[in-house]
Amino acid sequence: MVSWAAPFNIIGIDPQLIDPENGDYRVTPGSPAEEYGCQIFPDHKNSNLFFEHEVDNTIEMRNKLSSIQFSGTIDEDTIWQADTVQVVGDIEINNNVVLTIFPSTRVEFQGYYFIEVNGSIKALGESDGRILFTSAYPELFEPDSTTSGAWNGIRFHHTSSLNKRSVFSYCDFSYSKTFGDSIKGGAISFYDFSKGSIENSSFTLNVADYGGALGFDYHSSPEVIGCIFTKNYALKGGSPIYCAYSYPCLINNTVIDNNVLNEDINYRTAAVQTFISKSNIINNIIRDNFTNYFEPGQLVECKDFYTKYNNIEYGHGGTGNINEDPFFSYYGEYPYSLLQFSPCIDAGIPDTTDLSLPMFDFAGNDRLFGNRIDMGALEWQGYAIDDEPDLQEKLLTCFPNPFSTSTTLSFSLITNAHEISRINIYNIKGQLIKTISSSLSASWRMGTHEAFWDGKNGQGKKVEAGIYFITWKSSGIFDVTKIVKID
Repeated sequence: MVSWAAPFNIIGIDPQLIDPENGDYRVTPGSPAEEYGCQIFPDHKNSNLFFEHEVDNTIEMRNKLSSIQFSGTIDEDTIWQADTVQVVGDIEINNNVVLTIFPSTRVEFQGYYFIEVNGSIKALGESDGRILFTSAYPELFEPDSTTSGAWNGIRFHHTSSLNKRSVFSYCDFSYSKTFGDSIKGGAISFYDFSKGSIENSSFTLNVADYGGALGFDYHSSPEVIGCIFTKNYALKGGSPIYCAYSYPCLINNTVIDNNVLNEDINYRTAAVQTFISKSNIINNIIRDNFTNYFEPGQLVECKDFYTKYNNIEYGHGGTGNINEDPFFSYYGEYPYSLLQFSPCIDAGIPDTTDLSLPMFDFAGNDRLFGNRIDMGALEWQGYAIDDEPDLQEKLLTCFPNPFSTSTTLSFSLITNAHEISRINIYNIKGQLIKTISSSLSASWRMGTHEAFWDGKNGQGKKVEAGIYFITWKSSGIFDVTKIVKID
């Protein structure tokens, strides 16, 4: 049975735990901690607590703190159990010391402070109880070199491998910034450190000179599995990830809409930028990340041999890689979920034996559905688009449907258009058949517009009877509909 104790070292009480070295944090009979804190017995499906003991379904919560403040040195094993932990100064975790953070904890930095880890962190959230690392003043945050509204990241620099493994699971990192050549990685920085993993976590609105979200430097090889990176910024290179002289494992991540702000068109950079490294890049979706480099690409100096079974915009050498629209749903709590005709479904590496994958994906669903793993952080769970809930009014419709010779496509702009409206037509295999692009003009205002499909492919040949999928995207708005062609 697994149980937790309150952060007694913070209030000066020895909790007298049963076997904390092996993960049993129950208090002993007669302990002064019996009337404080809580005992939690998590459900197996949503928990990622790496303990050997069996758990039951009982949950007993009492006296949970709503907020605590912390700064300075952590020199003994510490548990953060509170709704909010307010970080009011820099924190250093000493060697051979473990900081454990409870699910559903909000770690809120009150200023531009960092956490330096010389020991270990175990931030073990759950799919329905994520741990949030964020700023107390996000409204002041801008994606630039200022520090207003930002915190200063988590650093593993020369951390001894004799410490227990550090784990971040079901955590969300946002509004962190780091600057300078010596600290790469806006949210988490690794230097000469490998004994760690980041699983099923998200990185959004983080900034660094190199590696807006993560930086790996000088023989660092942690595992990053099942994470989502979006809207992170690098001022120089590697919008979410920068890697130098290292060999991390990047597995089943979704890397979308990150930006390098470097205006030098001759500086070669990308979403994942490496230098003299051997990064294992497997089962990821890496697309729609922007740089100013004159030749577009998503990876820099990533070796083909270690780059396998990814969906990479503009393509990349290596086994099993594709360059196809992944067909995200863009709706609901998990907008980067795959639609049922996505080419990323069952397209990951055939044998996952050696990948050490978690049992569940970013959303807490089975990581492996069917006989083969999908690409990206979210595993398709086997329901078709017609079975999905109607989460918003359809913006794209077709009439007639079914059709035999031609059909009219109607789409609704809910704001004035800021980019070209693009309609793509795919067959049942997810292969692109034709693109219909509408140039911007004064007429592309909020309201309903129409386009026309004559039932022909991009080469002007009539397509066969069958099911087709039509997608429409404009100014960040996306919709998809199914249409049937008959003879």
